[in-house]
Amino acid sequence: MAPIVRRGGVPALALDQQTGWPAAKAGTRPARYRRPMAIRVECYAGYRGEQEPTAFWLGSRRLAVRAIVDRWFAPAQRWFRVDADDGNLYVLRHDDQQGEWDVAAFTRSPG
Repeated sequence: MAPIVRRGGVPALALDQQTGWPAAKAGTRPARYRRPMAIRVECYAGYRGEQEPTAFWLGSRRLAVRAIVDRWFAPAQRWFRVDADDGNLYVLRHDDQQGEWDVAAFTRSPG
């Protein structure tokens, strides 16, 4: 069974143990994901030393993080839903073991 990630003591979602991606619901086909897009990320290390994204680079374009909207954790990964200064929402994933960041999801702002 996939582990349950908790936010504030409330179960958030189940993650596949091998991939770290959200697990498919019972009785449904697993979601098919394209390979995540690797990015360069500027971070701020808080008082606990945990890195949080402050900006990230898509090619030669720098996007500042206006706000971290949500965050969740897997055993070897950290995920951040961020509001970038282009008005769009991005889900950034950090692989703690490899030290790599990638864009796991993107939502275009309405309008």
